[in-house]
Amino acid sequence: MADQRNVGAKLSAVGVAAALAISLVACTSSQDGADNVAAPLPDLYAYMTTDALVIMSGTSELVRKIGTFAPNGGLAWTADGRHVAVIAIEDDQTVPTDRNLVAVNVESQQARTFRCPACLGVAPVGEGKLVAFTGTGELWRFDLASDDVPVRAQSDLPSMDVGPEAMAGLPDAALLRGAVSMAAAPRGSASQVFLLSPDGAVRQVDDVLENAIVDEAVGTVRNSGDGSAFAVQLRLSGNWCIVYEYIYLLNPQTGAMTKTDTSEIMPHDVEDEVTPGEYASLAVQSMWWAQGELYATFAAWTCTEPETFEDDYELKYVTESSVWRLDNGRWQPAPEKLPGTLIELDGGTTVLIDLDDQGTEEGRPLYAEASGTRTTLTETMLVVSAP
Repeated sequence: MADQRNVGAKLSAVGVAAALAISLVACTSSQDGADNVAAPLPDLYAYMTTDALVIMSGTSELVRKIGTFAPNGGLAWTADGRHVAVIAIEDDQTVPTDRNLVAVNVESQQARTFRCPACLGVAPVGEGKLVAFTGTGELWRFDLASDDVPVRAQSDLPSMDVGPEAMAGLPDAALLRGAVSMAAAPRGSASQVFLLSPDGAVRQVDDVLENAIVDEAVGTVRNSGDGSAFAVQLRLSGNWCIVYEYIYLLNPQTGAMTKTDTSEIMPHDVEDEVTPGEYASLAVQSMWWAQGELYATFAAWTCTEPETFEDDYELKYVTESSVWRLDNGRWQPAPEKLPGTLIELDGGTTVLIDLDDQGTEEGRPLYAEASGTRTTLTETMLVVSAP
């Protein structure tokens, strides 16, 4: 499958916000069965709770893998859409380095388990292949379509204080975030972007906003004939009320970053004072590719800072949470999109949340709607992702 659509459920002041934290690495493996695959199933996606990985096709459950999973490890699909992987925490884990990678073949429904100590991030590179990083910056490469064990690989990545972490991948490149020095990440989050080719060559992307935090990235091979692209979400924020998020398109061949136009959603830019003390804010709540087009759920508001510590922030919506489509670099309202949409799959299934239900630390309800019928998938979704 060409599209890589990944959405995380991060509870925020404006409802749902998207987060992509894909993390895994593999060292030794055990296999539960043969890994023979057929063509990918339609309308595939997966979601994670604190104790299960569930793989779906439309509104039908294909696989439920019980275990204790790391939500900040996210879900990772291979570029061919045949495997999904998560980080599993051992029941007797005493240190964060004791983790496993669980990879499920969605066709055979067989699971394979790999040791992945200190795993941080994973991304697809090539059909059925993944690259992953440990907490010490070691790069591992493995092929889920074969019986080969993962191998430690070489790369040209510089030494980093933060990361590297794999965020997303395409057949020709994986997108990584990291910080060569803490000075490059003043808010404690990685803010530099790198492209890793299948042969291990690394190129730093120079057009990233200074001091921006990379929150999410999704990649696709577009149908319009203009090649593949990553959509990269960057965040500048001062507090929970004043936040500004951008979506850039990143060309994996050239490394060029192009800012998308959100002026119809919020006419003011980051840190603009709409009136004295009232600042513009814009949140990207989710984003996904569908049939080569980029969609996102946005909300925009203004935030007035309190005059004293006893007063509250005042929030006024400019644009309520709604789905938008990128059209020639400019965001336009997407017609007939359900509120709370996280992913719209090619076969007609819409995966969505209830914007009025803020959820808890255990997660939030997740629904699937197809042919006008809505199904409750879980009450405790942490992360949802589609290939």
